[in-house]
Amino acid sequence: IENGEIALVGGMYDVETGVVDFYDDEIVTEKTVAKAALAI
Repeated sequence: IENGEIALVGGMYDVETGVVDFYDDEIVTEKTVAKAALAI
């Protein structure tokens, strides 16, 4: 993963709105969300 790229597992990042929509069928833990926030 290069710097500036956003990698999400089980979610979709909307570039225009800056909103991360997680898929309903995926289990997202607080730790995963925290790691995603730190990566942005």
